[in-house]
Amino acid sequence: GKSTEAREALLARFRAALGLVTLSIVVIALTGGWLVTQSALFPIRRLTQAVRQIIRTGRTNARVPLAGTGDALDELTALFNAMLDKIEGLVAAMRHSLDNVSHDLRTPLTRLRGTAEIALAGPPDVERYREALADCVEESDRVLVMLNTLMDISEAESGAMQLQREPVALGDVVARATDLYREVADAKGVAMVVRTGTGPEDATAQPDAIVMGDRTRLEQVAANLIDNALKYTPSGGRVEIEIGADDQSAMLR
Repeated sequence: GKSTEAREALLARFRAALGLVTLSIVVIALTGGWLVTQSALFPIRRLTQAVRQIIRTGRTNARVPLAGTGDALDELTALFNAMLDKIEGLVAAMRHSLDNVSHDLRTPLTRLRGTAEIALAGPPDVERYREALADCVEESDRVLVMLNTLMDISEAESGAMQLQREPVALGDVVARATDLYREVADAKGVAMVVRTGTGPEDATAQPDAIVMGDRTRLEQVAANLIDNALKYTPSGGRVEIEIGADDQSAMLR
């Protein structure tokens, strides 16, 4: 017989070394996996912190810095920041619109209340009451026009506005708008001239300037443009409205 003690001792040392190596590999693999996971989740955690800050404070000015790696998470971060920019712009526009509306509504409401108070403060007089009621109705109509305009803007911004499309002659649209503002132009001393592609200064002389659109909205567009032109043109100036058409498009300038 031959003794196996030397072989058993060698195998024992080999098993101990193999155990240490295996344990080291497992520890290194777990540590490396944890570090890689943390590195991969770090951009997501930054996004989460930004969202929590927005929810907690209600402020949309928080931005997530880009890592500059160009990977999918970096692209997601860039899209998230772009979304925040869009939201912040919409919120700022809403606040600006609300400020304008509150300012515009304050004047007619103050006039309406003042008219009613003056009528009630004096002695009973049916004629004065009728005049006060007429003034109140006029101011109420102005408030309704402002509110309807605000609703139109809201529907247009949200994409919920329904357009009744039909063939519309730009000449007819301009004719209605110019008739509406003719007295304003005359009172301010501003000349208002309509030009068409055919030459005569007549809004109805261009029958070919036909577009597919909502007549009411197009009339609002023309009225707003003419109103702004008259508002910012000094007395003695000139406002020209031009209508044209070709085979592919129509033009109102």
